[in-house]
Amino acid sequence: MARKNLDRFSQVKPTINFYSKKNRSLMFCESYVEVGALLELEFDPTISRYVTQPISFQLYRGNRKTRYTPDILVKAQDGSFWYEEVKSENKAKSPKFIEDHQFHASALLEGTGVPLKLRISDAPHRCTYRQNLKYLYRFLEHGFDDQEIDLFQGVRQPTALQRIHRQLLCRGLSKVAAFAALAQGLLRFDKKVRVDDDSIVWRGQ
Repeated sequence: MARKNLDRFSQVKPTINFYSKKNRSLMFCESYVEVGALLELEFDPTISRYVTQPISFQLYRGNRKTRYTPDILVKAQDGSFWYEEVKSENKAKSPKFIEDHQFHASALLEGTGVPLKLRISDAPHRCTYRQNLKYLYRFLEHGFDDQEIDLFQGVRQPTALQRIHRQLLCRGLSKVAAFAALAQGLLRFDKKVRVDDDSIVWRGQ
């Protein structure tokens, strides 16, 4: 089946380029809500790979032929696959969307054996959680040296991020390592609160 043809200059559905570190390639999105979803996938250790706008299906709804393209095809670390439809919380509550989604999910499962799941997301600029993911995304591939690992493992109780920064600087290390530790889970924080120097962090499990 032909891949969906995206109009890069459409004012209705603008194409947004998102570079995926997990896939080592550009992914195309039609909204910033989808960008928020891709950030979630990038940080999810259970996800192996994914592709956006993977394939278009010709479906029959009664006597009417329709065309449907899932937003994402996801492969998990356990080898399972599923399609995803991405919507904001408000749009996902629309009765028409609910009806359409149920039809698409049933048709894809019957026709391909692959489930279609709904992912509720939001644009990073409208959501603190995904704004944090967007900020920390650049640090996902930072490599740590032994001094940095020792410092983070030595965090015994919740402490302000700025204290971690001072400890790094005192050892001649960059505070970039602290943000990388948050991105990679060596240090944890409340992702629903915007990360800054006053953020309280604690050692990851």
